[in-house]
Amino acid sequence: MKNAKLFALLLTMVFSVSLCKKKETPPPPQPVQEQPKPEPVKPENENLKALKEKIDGIAGSIEGDLQENFLSCSTEAVNSCQIQVVRTMAFQKQDENVCDQITSEPQKESCRDSVLVSKAVQGRDPTACDKVGNEKEKLSCKTRILIDKAIQAQDANMCNEIEDAQQKEHCTQQVTTSLAVTKRDVKVCDGIKNVEGKTRCLAQVYPSIAIEQKNIELCDRIGQKEMVNSCKNNYNYIDALNAKELTICDKITEPYQIKYCKNSINQRLALEAKDAAKCDQIDDKRMADNCKKLVAQQGQ
Repeated sequence: MKNAKLFALLLTMVFSVSLCKKKETPPPPQPVQEQPKPEPVKPENENLKALKEKIDGIAGSIEGDLQENFLSCSTEAVNSCQIQVVRTMAFQKQDENVCDQITSEPQKESCRDSVLVSKAVQGRDPTACDKVGNEKEKLSCKTRILIDKAIQAQDANMCNEIEDAQQKEHCTQQVTTSLAVTKRDVKVCDGIKNVEGKTRCLAQVYPSIAIEQKNIELCDRIGQKEMVNSCKNNYNYIDALNAKELTICDKITEPYQIKYCKNSINQRLALEAKDAAKCDQIDDKRMADNCKKLVAQQGQ
């Protein structure tokens, strides 16, 4: 009897344990960790790929030490190209930090200084020149801004702020020339003591006076042959454009200026007539296309 009771007690305990096990809460499922997606492979530029293949092909056809010479030469060419492109980008964005893409330290600093000078000159802020690393470029930067301000104010006394004697003289000549052009008075050029500087001043003033007085012979008073010819060419160009007469362009001594003179007249005639077909008389594709666009805009 005792054995039967003991057996029943054991059976009850086993059954209770089994019930407890069934009621146990299963562990929560573990979150599935996402595998990182591989970065997409950027397709190689076809032109760059062709260039690499060309360089490899040439290098493979060269034997011995000359192959090393070729590879060295190619590397220098690529580096030079990179410097030019980066400098252009930096100037376009007006951001000197773009220059940091250049590996050569001297070239990088040169690029940064050039951009900083450009920004300072455009902003007409001499204090911005202090960011320029090269001392010579820094001084040149401040001088350019002072000259620009003096010319705009037409005040030669402002040139006295320039330390370098040669640059100070250059500033004075620029201001005097600007004043002579504004007043259309060649006598103002007499204030320039340097012969070459005075001649450049006369070359700036006489073209406008000659056109105003309709007297091309005034150009001869400049004295310097090349400047005299430039003055007369400018006179004939303006005369031809005002008269809309192609034959006057033939009086110009420079062939490329003759072509430009005739193209300018043909464009004016096309615009006045609002006739795009007349643009076909222009002997320059880019200028002819622009002429047609201008005519089309007139009709809008």
